[in-house]
Amino acid sequence: MLAAFEKEHRSQPLKVIGIECQGSSEAEIKTLAKDKGAEFTIVSNGEYPRKQISGIPRAFVFDHTGKEIYDGNPAGAEAAAATAVLAVPAIWFPADATFTKLKAQADQALSRKNLGQLLTSLRSLSQSTDDAEKTEAASIVQVLEGYASRRKDSLKASHDEDPEQYLATLDALAKEFAGDAVAAEAKAQKDKDLADPAFTKLRAGFKALAAQTKALAALAPCKACKAKSRKTGSVDCPECLKINADTVASVKKALVALQKKYEDTAVATKAAEMAGSL
Repeated sequence: MLAAFEKEHRSQPLKVIGIECQGSSEAEIKTLAKDKGAEFTIVSNGEYPRKQISGIPRAFVFDHTGKEIYDGNPAGAEAAAATAVLAVPAIWFPADATFTKLKAQADQALSRKNLGQLLTSLRSLSQSTDDAEKTEAASIVQVLEGYASRRKDSLKASHDEDPEQYLATLDALAKEFAGDAVAAEAKAQKDKDLADPAFTKLRAGFKALAAQTKALAALAPCKACKAKSRKTGSVDCPECLKINADTVASVKKALVALQKKYEDTAVATKAAEMAGSL
């Protein structure tokens, strides 16, 4: 399942890494990987520095900023990874794509510079009498429009789930597609949201939630965790929670308050999840 998923998304900005943690030999790992058709990197004796892992198989998905967005059964990881790819600020061409007439334009597209102006010139070239030039221009336009579409799709989720990322994406679109309708739409949408009291309140809620997340990330490690060279404590470690009891209690109180203030929003949901893990 994971092997097929990795192959399907190989041309996209997605990296799959497997970690074997049951003491198998290198030969056994290679044999199993071959049998399953897994061609991605597999390492042994790995561990999550801030979590105690109980139960396998287990998968983690991180977005392009390094933030963990999924922790659970590998069956659910594929959907999370596919969603994360939508938000990656990158452009890619199909593995079999080649450019001879418009290589400079293809390289510019990959660099994500002056995409608005590039689209305008490519749309003109897509009417060229030179069939090769016309085909390459149409191919690059399709990739750029697909990139803009993916970025817009990512906005639908981040508007209510990550306001700061949402605004950053709008700013990126406006900058990258300056001179094109995509940029104008992004600027107009940002102005509309910043003038919306509900969005402003939600944004404040996520900032308050981030403050509590930061507090938990700075917990002092217990003796056992220090022995494992961990610089911070873990909410999955009972001893870490015990020696940081005052901080944990304060965070719990703040999270309960956030649940009440932001009822029926993603802030309340995330606050409840955090409180439940303590």
